[in-house]
Amino acid sequence: MMIKNVQIKAYETGLVFRNGNLIEILREGNFWMFGNKSVEIYDMKSLFKSDTDLNLLLKNESLKSLLEIVEVKDGEIVLVYENGIFKEVLSVGQYAFWKGILNREFQKIDLTKVEIPQEISKTVLENMKVKSLVRKFVVPSHYKGLLLIDGKLSQVLESGIYSFWNNESSIEIKIVDPNYEIKSQFGSHENATVLIKSEPIKDFLKIIEVKDGEIILLYENGSLKDVLNVGQYAFWVDIIDREFERVNLMKVEITEDISKTILEMLD
Repeated sequence: MMIKNVQIKAYETGLVFRNGNLIEILREGNFWMFGNKSVEIYDMKSLFKSDTDLNLLLKNESLKSLLEIVEVKDGEIVLVYENGIFKEVLSVGQYAFWKGILNREFQKIDLTKVEIPQEISKTVLENMKVKSLVRKFVVPSHYKGLLLIDGKLSQVLESGIYSFWNNESSIEIKIVDPNYEIKSQFGSHENATVLIKSEPIKDFLKIIEVKDGEIILLYENGSLKDVLNVGQYAFWVDIIDREFERVNLMKVEITEDISKTILEMLD
């Protein structure tokens, strides 16, 4: 009869198999094995991995009670923290961790959404295991960013660094200078008219319509800045003190209160 000695150290567990079937679980100690038994020894501080199918092993209720099972589905990842420190990213699959050895936390992330939960620290996002999953954008100082997700305006961003999950969604941050008229900062291929009337931004803007037969004199901090011809314009509010004076060009006589200096500039 074959006899062998097996030593299970602290923070280890031994699984005893006979003919491929799990028959016993060994904790710390010294054991003698008789007959055609085999023993697999596992470090309980590490992820549980076995050549035997996990679902088959979990039919053993004693083993199942010792393990924490984590399922990661399509479109998800799971961030693993050990004793409060980020450790690993789990992609699609089934995982098993030993209970009661390390204080583990599992944070499930829905990668079909672009927004990154605020509780994920910048340090974690910069980790090499996570960095490839993230898209980063910078809105420079004194500028604002218009966040477009799949072409739709989602949010107005202040200056700063912003991160989003790198999924199949199209993400663009349009950088705009709030000191200047907004629509002129969009390329002709972009539907600026629709964007400036959307919910996230419309309360930040003053929309000016100039009709046929009129102009509008634009004053900034009391000085004439520009003459607006026919069209639609959008200006950021609460950035510069602006006044708009509408002038009717259909009249022969100038009845508006316009200074001679400005009239000479308009000549």
